[in-house]
Amino acid sequence: MPIRGIRYRCSNCPDYDLCEQCENMQIHDKTHIFYKVRIPAPLQSNPRKSAPVWYPGNPNNVGRNLNRELQKTLSTKTGIPERQVDAVWEQFQCLASADFLDDPYGFGIAINRRDFDKSFIPSAAPGFSPANLIYDQTFSFYDTNNDGLIDFEELLHGIACIKNEGSKLREKIFQSYDLDADGFVSNSLRCGSASPRGNPWQATHLRRT
Repeated sequence: MPIRGIRYRCSNCPDYDLCEQCENMQIHDKTHIFYKVRIPAPLQSNPRKSAPVWYPGNPNNVGRNLNRELQKTLSTKTGIPERQVDAVWEQFQCLASADFLDDPYGFGIAINRRDFDKSFIPSAAPGFSPANLIYDQTFSFYDTNNDGLIDFEELLHGIACIKNEGSKLREKIFQSYDLDADGFVSNSLRCGSASPRGNPWQATHLRRT
């Protein structure tokens, strides 16, 4: 049946269009991006090129709902409103491709460093980033147990801490610099990091106080 009116064209598939009603039902892969097309143009004998998938998440894990009881629990633990917890969960599913079998909530998925680099490092960078202290610190900010994965609760706690201007935020920032978790930030770990102009590091080590 031909599509009438506005169509939605999948940018990641070579030839896949949906009408407005079907697109609203979300029947296609949620990690794919759709273009809204008012007037379709002919292919002009050139095959349509597919764009790379933007989201690294496993499509089989996308679309699961977060039950209200769990929303309430995570909202209480993190201070993030329930509606926002649900919105972050939808985004988290599109980003997380790693298996997390020890997940206490049973989600079973997490964001690994490869997912993180693909999602948060500028796309102009060729391939995946080499070792970079700033990216390491940012990843460590969320990965509070240093297991190489950012689970959903860790992501929520990180978002909550960014909104917190008190001691919790300062503690999280310190932990993101203390990559070896020994309670000190040494010169070797600070190497390559940016410090405010006119406020250089004065000591060989900084210690949590």
